[in-house]
Amino acid sequence: MELASHEVWEIIQDYLIGIHSLSDLCEMKTGSLGYPNVEEFIAILEYATTDIRIIRFEEEGKTLEAYVKMLMLSKDQVTVLGLSIAGTLSACRSIHALMYSKNEFTITNYFTGESKTYKTNRAYRRDEEIHNKVCHTFLLPRLSLVQDYNEACMEADANKRSHPDKIIISRTDNIEELAGQFIAQKIQSTKNKRMG
Repeated sequence: MELASHEVWEIIQDYLIGIHSLSDLCEMKTGSLGYPNVEEFIAILEYATTDIRIIRFEEEGKTLEAYVKMLMLSKDQVTVLGLSIAGTLSACRSIHALMYSKNEFTITNYFTGESKTYKTNRAYRRDEEIHNKVCHTFLLPRLSLVQDYNEACMEADANKRSHPDKIIISRTDNIEELAGQFIAQKIQSTKNKRMG
């Protein structure tokens, strides 16, 4: 189902919700510059009027901020394992750097003004895509990447500590399959160690 026409989108895409146009919100929500179908448009309006969150750092008299697209928290609901943000290229890269030099940061709900302080675990890998003027940055948890997880396990083995928890992320709905594969590999690895 599509909007009535491209012309309708051309007329309304510059309408502001807060400080951002519908077109900007569409790009933040969908990652696309095209005009949305009806379902996407409804999702954009719901996103724009309910749960826009902003990550903000004050650094050397400058305010750096970006929109929070996704937040992955540890069991304590305070420590950030992963984060997806959208903003300017310089803000997103600066925020990534600050996630290593700061202990805490604030995320604020754009509409309610409610703020919450979170802690960084200083263990991220940056992945970014740039669409026009918006940078989409995903700070992946290091322990979700095979190489980083294996290195952490080798370090734990060398220091006679238990292995860290593995973080499993999937772009599709096959998270159970990925978790099963990980468990099977761990069991096989344990068997090999006992036999060797």
